[in-house]
This record gives sequence, C-alpha cells and structure tokens, in this order.
Amino acid sequence: MVINNEQAHKFFLEQGITHLFHANTLGTSCTFINAGGLLSRGCVERNGLFQTVQSSDTADKTFDVWNDIFLDSADLHSLFNRINFYGPVLFKIKVDILLSENLPELYVTKSNPRDWTVQETKNDHYFTNFDAFKRVYKPGKSFQEMLTLKNTFSPLPFEGYLEEIILDNPQRSLMINSAYKDVYQESYTILKNCMDNSPYNYNNVNITTRNCWPFCNCDDMYQETFESTIRKLFLKRALITNT
Repeated sequence: MVINNEQAHKFFLEQGITHLFHANTLGTSCTFINAGGLLSRGCVERNGLFQTVQSSDTADKTFDVWNDIFLDSADLHSLFNRINFYGPVLFKIKVDILLSENLPELYVTKSNPRDWTVQETKNDHYFTNFDAFKRVYKPGKSFQEMLTLKNTFSPLPFEGYLEEIILDNPQRSLMINSAYKDVYQESYTILKNCMDNSPYNYNNVNITTRNCWPFCNCDDMYQETFESTIRKLFLKRALITNT
C-alpha cells in the first residue's frame, strides 16, 4: 500500500504537476494556519481545536482515515467548474512537500472514502503499488486518486511549501455583527488576521481571490446555497450563527 514519496515526487514533476491542493472551510483553515500546517481531523479533535463538521466525518472514522491528511493533485474547483464541497479556502502547496523530513506514510486512494463500502477491502480502496497508480493517472483530470498521509499526529508544515491561499468569492451579503456585510470581504479579513496573528510567518504567502471562467457554475451554486451553509463555509466559529 505504501507509495515511495520520492518516486511520487519525481513522477508528478514529469507530468507537469508542481503543486498539490487541500480545500477546507475558513474556520478549519484558521486552525491550520495557527498550527503552522495541515492537520488530520483526528489530530484537530485530539488537541481540542476547532474544525467545521464535514459530511464525510462518519465515513472517515469508519474506514480508518480520521487521522489522515488528504491532498489533491488538481484544483477541483477549476477542474469541474464548480465549488469545492470541502470548502472555499484552497491551500496551494509545492509538490516538494513530498520530500519533507519525517513525511508520514504515503498512500493513494482509488476513490473518495465517502464512496467506500464495508464489504470492500483495502486493496479496493488503495493502489497496492505505484505502477498501478501511474497506469490510470491522467494529469489535470484525475480526481479520485487522492494522496493520503496516514496516521498523522502533527502538522504537515506550511513553511517553505505553502505558496498561496485561494479564496472563493460567493457574491453574498449576510447579517454579521448586526450589519449586512459582504461575505468575501469578511472572510478575507478573518483569514488575513489569522495569518498576521499566527506564531508562524506567512509574509510570503498571498491570499488570492479566485477568478473563474464565465462558464463556471460556482456563482449559481453559491447563490442557491442556504445562508447557514454559507456561514459554515466562509465565517469563523463565533460568526457561524445568525448575528
């Protein structure tokens, strides 16, 4: 099951893949920023930190991926011309992170764990060797094949690897602190404050507004999204309720 990280790094560069991606909600993203790196959901829970509930949480625990960190080799928002269901904050990370010191064991999934069934085996869930993965991988098109860092109990470090944070603009206004405010501006301010007040240095990391193609469906999807879900996706813990 374990994939050689150096072999994976070399292969991705050969395929023109220079970055890996992780999407999440703003609230969970601020937890990562304060920790100095990506955390597994199990690690966040174990340390009593905040994270937004995800629809995949039950499956993550059932299939023993609760302590794993997931990375995509493509920006799924751009790939599918739709919102990323895990959240509007996208961490763009140099693929060189696969060469970082003390990297946890690297697996590659065959599909999203939320689609797994208890009747399946680990061989159904993960590629058993890297050659099998290479045969099906299509640069810029593969999305089921997720990189999984197994059993992580500390942050996957941002320092030296996090290049950019891309933030969606939902084109929505909500009642926030007793006044109607633009959700994107509020989210940007929260994210910037998290970075500025973190014990880690993010001076070289930019927050970029996502610019979509005219045919991207994200605007329509955000307009049709319930206010409670917009709050969950774009606001920090204290502002998720209607205030």
